[in-house]
Amino acid sequence: MARKQTSKAVAKRASTAPVPADMMKSLAADSQDASGFEDMGADDLAIPFLMVLQALSPQVRGATKIAGAKEGMLFNTVSGAVYDPPVRFVPCYYQKCFVEWVPREKGGGFIAQHQDPKLLDTTKRNDKGQDVLPNGNILVRTGYHYGLLVGGKGDVPQAMVIGMSSTQLKRSRRWNSQAMALKVKVGNKTVTPPLYSHSYSLGSVEESNDKGTWYSWDIGEPQLIEDAAVYQAAREFHQAVKSGGVRLTPPPAEGDTDAGGDDADNVL
Repeated sequence: MARKQTSKAVAKRASTAPVPADMMKSLAADSQDASGFEDMGADDLAIPFLMVLQALSPQVRGATKIAGAKEGMLFNTVSGAVYDPPVRFVPCYYQKCFVEWVPREKGGGFIAQHQDPKLLDTTKRNDKGQDVLPNGNILVRTGYHYGLLVGGKGDVPQAMVIGMSSTQLKRSRRWNSQAMALKVKVGNKTVTPPLYSHSYSLGSVEESNDKGTWYSWDIGEPQLIEDAAVYQAAREFHQAVKSGGVRLTPPPAEGDTDAGGDDADNVL
């Protein structure tokens, strides 16, 4: 059973437990060789999504309901952990994708993630404002924010990705603009720091329109990272994503994270 947690603090991983003195030498030597992980690559590792739970999310209501989970909370799609916002998140890499879904009326389901924007040229808009491919599937413009969920001192940063589409795209663009506008002074120079130099407080906020009510991401003010270990971890994760060394898990089922917008039936 997946571990479940409802806390404002990020869970510490079991690997941070103290090592018995008589095992230290052997464990240190073995860890240098990554013993047991030699054949693991990007295809063998799953980077979870961090999503905002909605009233109709299966973790809130349904067969996979998690005790204590409520709309507006945050959910880790791999571990099953639930977080009471706000949490701190270090964005490390941004990627624009076009996610292909089977329409809900045809059974629904994730098909693939594409990166070529020319694919949009092959689509036609339906009466819901959705981009429909020649095969009948829906193509959803999505912003992926790869980053690290970080907690207090001693907590191990956790690699995650946040997908924003439909009504969330404006928040994705605003987040990117906020990050690009940052300036720091290094010596006598004022520079634009790397994306992974700051953490953000992430929460959720209730929104509504004539189509319903849902919870959206609420992105707080940036905070410069002062922990060298966290900065190094963020830098390494940035490089791993950039080099293609990170593979996403399939995104959450369409409709789980948003109830508004023209393409609300096919969002991350």
